[in-house]
Amino acid sequence: MADNSMMDDLIPEERNEENRVLIQQLRGTYSRDAEDAQALARMRERLLQRRTSSSIDPVYSQIDEMGPSAKPVSSRGGPSRSSRDFHGASRGPRLSTIAAVLCAVLLVGSFILLLTHAHQTGTGRMKPENTPTTGKHAGPITSIHMLDANTGWAVTYNTNRILHTTAGVTHWQDVTPPVDSQSSILAGTDFFNRSTAWVAVIDGTRLFVYRTHDGGQTWKKAQLPDQGVGAGQIFFLNVQVGWIMFGKGAATGSEAVDVLHTSDGGVTWKVISVSNYNTANNPKGLPFGGDKSGLSFVNETTGWATGFTAADNFAWLYITHDGGVTWQHQAIPLPASASQVSTIPPVFFNATSGLLPVIIPSLEGETINIYVTHDGGASWSATTPVPTSATAGTIDFVDALHGWIVSNTFDVKSNQYINSTVYRTGDGGHHWTRYTVRLNADITMIDFVSQTRGWAIDSAQVLYQTTDGGQTWTKV
Repeated sequence: MADNSMMDDLIPEERNEENRVLIQQLRGTYSRDAEDAQALARMRERLLQRRTSSSIDPVYSQIDEMGPSAKPVSSRGGPSRSSRDFHGASRGPRLSTIAAVLCAVLLVGSFILLLTHAHQTGTGRMKPENTPTTGKHAGPITSIHMLDANTGWAVTYNTNRILHTTAGVTHWQDVTPPVDSQSSILAGTDFFNRSTAWVAVIDGTRLFVYRTHDGGQTWKKAQLPDQGVGAGQIFFLNVQVGWIMFGKGAATGSEAVDVLHTSDGGVTWKVISVSNYNTANNPKGLPFGGDKSGLSFVNETTGWATGFTAADNFAWLYITHDGGVTWQHQAIPLPASASQVSTIPPVFFNATSGLLPVIIPSLEGETINIYVTHDGGASWSATTPVPTSATAGTIDFVDALHGWIVSNTFDVKSNQYINSTVYRTGDGGHHWTRYTVRLNADITMIDFVSQTRGWAIDSAQVLYQTTDGGQTWTKV
């Protein structure tokens, strides 16, 4: 029977039908006396009024310009990111934090009652495997994908956990899919917006893709018609159309991959392209030679696969015009002495404008060049090279003009990283401003949501944030 006599003490947000049913179930399951009721009421009031603050350590930077013609970068805030970045995320509106507060109230109350009941009876209840919990013990964050200042996703690859937040980077919820076994390996992710994401999991020799449309509260899985052995990369063009590239085995300088496609949001998948040792039987597929770094698409038919090869003056860049079924090499203008060139999947901000990161070794060391297109990827042109050996995780653009690249400096004498260099552009890579940031570890990834606000993670898995476009950073 519903406990209507105790509904008068509910706050307005608790009076909706769903929360009322939950509270009634909790109160019906565990009995409490008047002292318990008063304690929980005081706790609820404190939680609703509490404003948390965290201490942060400033990390100072030194600013330089790259060349006499370098232009100052505008500090004005720009539009939120509406397209995909190099981490496979997209930007969307924030969620209200009231749901997180109410959830915390209910969890704290039920937890206290559960402990009391277990102490009295000597028994407890097992939480369902897929019930979201706080990410406090999920492990250190190794990858972050924020959609705005409050909402985003994170991954702890050390413990194979997926985290989600609607209350900023200091409050995470563990929303890991309920995988079948503890030996499952997280093989790839695509965090599309605040509520929709796909997670690829290898369980033995079976491949699964879990999908969610409610921020990880519930997941559905699909088994892929493939046998995976290595990490994969997921790219969704919209909530229905997506692709996965999975590694099938590698040799020195070569890698076999399969490309799979879905047109129903990940419910069903089909293998559409195969690269294997016998390339003669598949002349229009991706070649076995070369190490693959991923794929991306500008529309349902045109996309690119990228990677690395040791060949001289050759960029491992292949284009498809039939949705990934057949592939052809696409040439880009390279320096005459270029060798062992690496390409990273391009990112598009609309139907015509996109960026293609290309890493080019030289006698002075590696440089990264942002190639740009304004014709939907039919042609690419180089911009100003940046002297760094950046990876995909240390490159990020919020639009076609504003972006960042991070390089790390290692001191041989002290055997540690002494600083990181943050390069920022406001004109699509033609001019760069350089900030020297003094850290004790190398930055492994960056993630920006505007022209001023962003985050970085170092190899010690420490999270930093900036609110001035990368000039200064603080530990979170």
